[in-house]
Amino acid sequence: MIALSLIGTGNYQDVTYRDEILNKEFKSRYFAEVVFNIYKPEKIYLVFTEEAYKKHFNELNSLMHFEKIDIPSGKTSDEIWDMFSIISEKIPSNSELLIDITHSFRSQPMLILAMAVFLRVVKEVKIKKIIYGAFDAKNENGIAPIFDLTQFIDLIDWSYATELFVNNGISSLLSKILKDLHERTRVENHIFSKLKTLGDNFQNISESLTFIRPKQVSEYSSKLKSTINNINLDIEKINASKPLKYLLNKIPVSLKNLILSDDDNIFSDAGFILQAEIIKYYLDTQQYVQAITLSREALVSLICKKNSLKFQKRDDRLKAEDILNEWADFLSKGIKLETFPSQVGNLWTKIREARNDINHAGMRESVSPASKLKRNIEDYCSETIQIIRDAHQSIKS
Repeated sequence: MIALSLIGTGNYQDVTYRDEILNKEFKSRYFAEVVFNIYKPEKIYLVFTEEAYKKHFNELNSLMHFEKIDIPSGKTSDEIWDMFSIISEKIPSNSELLIDITHSFRSQPMLILAMAVFLRVVKEVKIKKIIYGAFDAKNENGIAPIFDLTQFIDLIDWSYATELFVNNGISSLLSKILKDLHERTRVENHIFSKLKTLGDNFQNISESLTFIRPKQVSEYSSKLKSTINNINLDIEKINASKPLKYLLNKIPVSLKNLILSDDDNIFSDAGFILQAEIIKYYLDTQQYVQAITLSREALVSLICKKNSLKFQKRDDRLKAEDILNEWADFLSKGIKLETFPSQVGNLWTKIREARNDINHAGMRESVSPASKLKRNIEDYCSETIQIIRDAHQSIKS
């Protein structure tokens, strides 16, 4: 593990700093020396502005071994960006990093938090801790606590993971965070939570959506609200995870239309409306391949229903496809049909072509550019949604 400590220009005073979790303490006027002695990094970088260098370098150099990083004072936006670049360049890829912001000043704490997120992505740096020696929080014995601020990195992760699930239907990061938090609280706090169960629930919803399983989407989504309500009780016991409660409560809202009642199935009137809502969800979350695939199958199911064919029997679905293909063929020859066959037959032709364009991976003589295909899918799926909504009013389950 390496450490990074920022040195300011303050008139620092001797105090004993204590890490309660490690049950260790050390007395110094420089928190960087505390880091060096309590956390024992293999290497520690000390970050100096020119002013800090003049005031503190010689004394620090007599107390400990470190590598110096020189940065500008940060008095302009350009200098702040220079600070970011200089420090980031020094941190090795794939390292484990402890960050001390105790003596940082001006915009440095905000800069360091942003840099920590950046380094994790660009250099795959693992942030072990972000710590702060709270001089002003000394107890009656003059012992100053060391605060662990790493949870604020977690908060950024939680926010991004929630946004990723709500906006794109991707649950992998959110599921991992919940499972990791479950394991951490089990080991560190001896709290056995339902966080892992909730992580599995998100994963099941996401996988059901990815592989276009409307029935399972409904089943797992219907469990979500009660699971989150139960998890909120666990979160109350884990102080560092309390912001997660507010993020998680946002998620059921995005899935509220993807739930069937227990009395319905996906081929009932309500079930067809569910399929329309899932298609809309796919469009909203930019899952275009799933959207066009479900739109195609929804049209086939609609024809099955109108012709009393079995929805899940292969031969009957092929009969429904034959009807759609026949309508499409008549229209291509200029033969006029009634309103419903004409509308659905025309849409079937477009959906069939778009789906084939996707399935052949552009390896045909005539292919649509991706941007045009995206626009077409949005139009065709929106038309499918409207047909389903109109049709379900008159179809008897």
